[in-house]
Amino acid sequence: MGEGFEHVVLTGGIVQVTGQGASLQEAFAQAALGVFALIGQRADSDHEMREVRAHGQSPCDLLLNWIAECLYVHELEAFIPSRIEFASFPERPDAGGEALRLHAFLHGEPIEADARQSDPPAPTGPARVEQNPDGFDAVVTLRPGAAQ
Repeated sequence: MGEGFEHVVLTGGIVQVTGQGASLQEAFAQAALGVFALIGQRADSDHEMREVRAHGQSPCDLLLNWIAECLYVHELEAFIPSRIEFASFPERPDAGGEALRLHAFLHGEPIEADARQSDPPAPTGPARVEQNPDGFDAVVTLRPGAAQ
């Protein structure tokens, strides 16, 4: 398995995005970039930055919340990342049942208003995080936006 992402179209236009990486952090980044690839326009540069934070009780919850927060930034600012940098990323929960928390920087740029989807894809159903011999898969399922 290499790094990157893939899309699988399921029934009803639902799309499964799988981010693949040697580390869990890389798989999460690739999953987010895969979701943004569905929106259709890739950022040409990374001269602007947005911060995103997410938390969850499990890696699967964290993935779903992470994707939702990234899409929220897009919804508010029409921002599309070309790369993602993590300031903090939990490899495992802390003692005492504290939620997993991540802090990331999305590097990219806003897209033109006419290229923006009025209703971008949205996460649906549970996410999956799987370890395999080559690294990790971060899998999220999205319902299509109304404009698709």
